[in-house]
Amino acid sequence: MLNQTSVAEPLNALALSPDAFTLFGVKLSHASHSPQLHQYSLASPSLTTGPSLAIPPDTTTADTDTSARGAFNYLRGLAVSPDGSTCWIPAKKDNIYRGSFRDGSALDFESMVRPACLRIDLTTNTEMVSDRLDFNDDSMPASAAFSPLGNIVYIAMEGTGRILLRDAYTGGSVGVITHPNLNFPRSLLVAGERLYVHDFLGRALFVYDISVSGQPGFLKQIQLVNNEALSPQILAGKRIFNDASDPRMGRDQYMSCASCHLDGGEDHREWDFTQLGEGLRNTTPLNGRGRDQGRFHWTGNFDEVQDFESQIRTLFSGSGFMTQTDFDAGTTSLPLGDAKAGKSAQLDALAAYLNSLTTLRSSSPLRDPTTGGLSANAELGQAIYNQEGCVVCHSGVHRTDSRYDQLHAMGTIQPASGQRLGGPLSGIDTPSLSGLWESAPYLHHGMAATLTDIFTQPPGNHQLSRSPTEIAQLVEYLQSLDDSPAPLAYDDWQTSFLNTTNDLSAMDQDLDGFSHLEEYALGLNPLHPDTVGAWRGEGAGRLKLNLDPSSQVLVELEAKQDLNQASWSNLGLIDPSLPIIPQNLPSPNRLQLRLRYSLPN
Repeated sequence: MLNQTSVAEPLNALALSPDAFTLFGVKLSHASHSPQLHQYSLASPSLTTGPSLAIPPDTTTADTDTSARGAFNYLRGLAVSPDGSTCWIPAKKDNIYRGSFRDGSALDFESMVRPACLRIDLTTNTEMVSDRLDFNDDSMPASAAFSPLGNIVYIAMEGTGRILLRDAYTGGSVGVITHPNLNFPRSLLVAGERLYVHDFLGRALFVYDISVSGQPGFLKQIQLVNNEALSPQILAGKRIFNDASDPRMGRDQYMSCASCHLDGGEDHREWDFTQLGEGLRNTTPLNGRGRDQGRFHWTGNFDEVQDFESQIRTLFSGSGFMTQTDFDAGTTSLPLGDAKAGKSAQLDALAAYLNSLTTLRSSSPLRDPTTGGLSANAELGQAIYNQEGCVVCHSGVHRTDSRYDQLHAMGTIQPASGQRLGGPLSGIDTPSLSGLWESAPYLHHGMAATLTDIFTQPPGNHQLSRSPTEIAQLVEYLQSLDDSPAPLAYDDWQTSFLNTTNDLSAMDQDLDGFSHLEEYALGLNPLHPDTVGAWRGEGAGRLKLNLDPSSQVLVELEAKQDLNQASWSNLGLIDPSLPIIPQNLPSPNRLQLRLRYSLPN
């Protein structure tokens, strides 16, 4: 490494000036309505930060079938012209000014999210606002690149599989590149007389000849992956998730799931879904939320991924992936109605992909980079978290009780919160706390800009009688929560739930057949009857555990061949972090198994 410098915010795309003296960078997604173009000087051995440029939102363009208002987001593969005078930044435009609650106009497929490109005059460090580009009937611009002469700009449209050719001076269309096998172009590179296009879900590189004016000539397709890491169903689901060109997903190629959840993340926007029988809803990340976390959305209004069929048909104006007969059968068309699973291979693949997103994209930057441990302040914050009883709702390894299908009235419901499934909104589904360092704003309507706001300002019942130092410690702990287990001693767990320091580990207060110690080991709520059980069969003699790896309980596996047999054979300790029991089990036709729970000395 020659040098380094700190940056104001995480950058996802960089571009170098032709003289190699200036580096430009943008952040992908912004809670702010005015994202920034950052500059860094490379003219001296020490990197220095140059002036940044804020990109104001578009609040004046009329919402029509070819245009709309919006704040710019998903700033991606920017490009600098060969003469260094201009910079083009692909983006999307989020119409967070529209909605039945906000301005009386319902969101629709062509006004909610629009593809755009920003054009910056680098000689004056100003945006050429009147030269902004809006791409009609298209989706998700991902990367830009200038031709060698600088007269043409190539723009990769990731959602529709096209490469647009634009006049670098007028912005007008001068052509388009398509190929039967090119579906998800994410990155572009111009090198000499060649244009290289990376199709990230086709796992391929496409090469084009741009040596002559006119339409680039296709040269070859190079497959980049020999052994696909994803299963065929998960890969198919990921492609469906990103594909705006499929009329089953949406009308006129504007929208896909990735429009708000690129790469399983979130767009940091609060959308007005009043027309859908809901209200203002803060986009939640999908990464780390896959499988076994309960219902979906802030109001728990979906109980299976396949329920998104309804939203695809309404908000996206897609034709849907189910047959009309299957969709209309019984209560299938209703969220929480008859199951949609098994009625569409595409929806089942989409569910497989979303359920595969079981980890966050990264570890918390507040953790020790070597050990992954908490800072001293975060450990103090963890003590406050336990003392305040946060674990009662934010329980288990996923830090949510969503799997109980309960809604909580925490005082955050406002007029803008709207309804739940077109009826009264009695409470909010508990969100996971993992990944909070990168998911602002907070609360279901996004009314808390920071975590500190949650504990110090209305709305809500989360305000704490704590000093500013203690609030900061609690916030640091919350921002440290990632995929690392969050160990909670049994005594703290019992105090949080049962408000006593007496040993009640053998009791079963909710009469569900699980002792308090067993509920602790399973990550359950001792005040809520459960039927989840410690394990379930996985076939071929394998058992899948439901243990919470964040608990500090010791679990031993015991077995015997006959219940009349007096003693049990101890097969050893089980690692709660392993999903499948690894012990070599005896092989009689019938085998009795049990788990023995105990606390460490």
